[in-house]
Amino acid sequence: MRIIWRYSIFSILKVAAITLLIFSLLVMAVETFMRMDSIINAGYSFLTLFYSSFFSLSDYFIMLLSLALLFSTTYFYSTLSANNERLALYSSGYSKKCLTLPVIMLAILISIFLSFLNETVILNWKSEARKINESLFGLEGTSSANTITLFDEKTGYIVYSPRYSESTKHLYSPIIIKTEENRISERVEADYALYENGTWIFIDGSRVRNEEIFEFEETILPDFSFSEDLFLEGRIDASLMSFSSSIDYLKRVKAVNESQYNRFLYEFLHRIAEPFTVFILMMIAILMNYSYKKNVLLFSLFESIVIALVYFVSDMVFSILASEEIVNAALAITFPSLATIIIALVISEAGRKL
Repeated sequence: MRIIWRYSIFSILKVAAITLLIFSLLVMAVETFMRMDSIINAGYSFLTLFYSSFFSLSDYFIMLLSLALLFSTTYFYSTLSANNERLALYSSGYSKKCLTLPVIMLAILISIFLSFLNETVILNWKSEARKINESLFGLEGTSSANTITLFDEKTGYIVYSPRYSESTKHLYSPIIIKTEENRISERVEADYALYENGTWIFIDGSRVRNEEIFEFEETILPDFSFSEDLFLEGRIDASLMSFSSSIDYLKRVKAVNESQYNRFLYEFLHRIAEPFTVFILMMIAILMNYSYKKNVLLFSLFESIVIALVYFVSDMVFSILASEEIVNAALAITFPSLATIIIALVISEAGRKL
């Protein structure tokens, strides 16, 4: 039993590692080609080019790993059937569970590890990739936020600003409204607010409280506790915010911007569910029919491509529907998996009848 487990796991991991390497090189080549004009004009060295291309993998790593494990799993089972190894094991008294259980356990462990990795290493990897793109290619669109509206239910603060710049840490023309018992108790307007050491310093503005107006050159609101992350357009994206900041942002934006809340909720749920793509695709690979015994490599490629197309295309379609608020976030997350499983079962059943 232990030998079968070890053989199954290492066979899948070896093929997956080679496949992941090939996929990664292809993506790096595509990323390099897309930026060829900027690279030629700037005259970057090969090392800089490789460095930039490597960090561009951060956005695709989980998808590439999922595809690699999908292919390696289908290839493993196809090889067992083609070489009659599956039949030999069953004839020796081993059950189907001996071949499926190690793969299920592997899928679970990888998904859990990937979830941890996604919240630590990959998150930092993506942030570093964003900084590199800004410095090398001038992609500064993600370094500032436009038209920000947030609410803090605990303190009653509503903040509005037309723009926040990450490079200067300035929140421009902020309007801060403090509510108490559903009434406006205070209003603060400033030319800009500066973020220093976790504190917002408001510069050159006015403060209205109890119908009295106070002019100030510099002031601090002690209970104004909005994190800098909440104002970054590039980080108003669940793939770039820390987990705690994402939860905080959801709480603050829900009361003032329902549309933005729904969009971000989908992104947040998608980020949580994304590592489990590995588990879903490997489970689908287990469910498939492997009676075809010729051209195993070609069959494995074809089967993997079909499954991946169904899953990722439906995921893309439902992400658009969720962003347009046509479907709710939970349905947009679950439907691609259900659709892919159903289609895989139909294909598998059709294969048994042929």
